[in-house]
Amino acid sequence: METGGGGYGGALFHHEGETVTVCDFARDGKAVTAYLGFFEPTGSRRVSVTNAKGAGGGCVTKDFSVVEGSRVVMQVCLRQGSTVSHCSARRWTTA
Repeated sequence: METGGGGYGGALFHHEGETVTVCDFARDGKAVTAYLGFFEPTGSRRVSVTNAKGAGGGCVTKDFSVVEGSRVVMQVCLRQGSTVSHCSARRWTTA
């Protein structure tokens, strides 16, 4: 999925291995952050993955341990300091 307003950055959830990859596509001084919610039988949790390397700095991948079959919701946004903008719509999938 891509950030709202165009191709500033994007994120991908890999259901096999439960990894999240976040990429920054623009040289705009803003980071790209993916926000994830996991809804597991033992409870829910919210995590985030940020790529602050800038365009050309490569993508960032983080591994999460998620119970198979759990529902996952993800949204990707731009961040500059504590200001969040250009968020995508939330998307649901299954781990």
